[in-house]
Amino acid sequence: SNFTFKIIYIIRDPRDVLISLSHHGNKSFLEIEQDMLNQEYKTIRKDSPFHREFLSTWENHVDSWLMFDIKPLIIRYEDILNDTRQEILKIFDWLGINALDRVEEIIEKTSFENLQSQERKYGFDEKRGKNLFFRNGKTNSWKNENFDFSRIEIKFKRTMEKFNYV
Repeated sequence: SNFTFKIIYIIRDPRDVLISLSHHGNKSFLEIEQDMLNQEYKTIRKDSPFHREFLSTWENHVDSWLMFDIKPLIIRYEDILNDTRQEILKIFDWLGINALDRVEEIIEKTSFENLQSQERKYGFDEKRGKNLFFRNGKTNSWKNENFDFSRIEIKFKRTMEKFNYV
């Protein structure tokens, strides 16, 4: 905590996380679901000096960030999309930053379309396979998929309810 002033944690509906990870990792929904439900889940990254990253379940990941002595500001991804300006102001307030005159510029530079355009021009280190990293960025994409999300909903019910994902 000597080196950490504040923590901001961006949370996303686990059903949309499943869809996103499936496209990102070029894996089936079922494979990603198994990863997200696996307490012992690790990913191996050949391009990382650490090579292994322990992820565990979606819920354990969320809970782990809530256990720090420094309580994080929790921002829902969906709220960023629905009211970007308000969420940026919330972050500024949390960090003690007074930058009201630059909010519109931040919104423009961090828009999904702009990030996707930057990736097309310059690439993006996190990209895996053929899909863009900044592929879709929408909420509730899971509703348009022919997949049974009930195992995710049952397993993560407590945390999904806490963050209004039910």
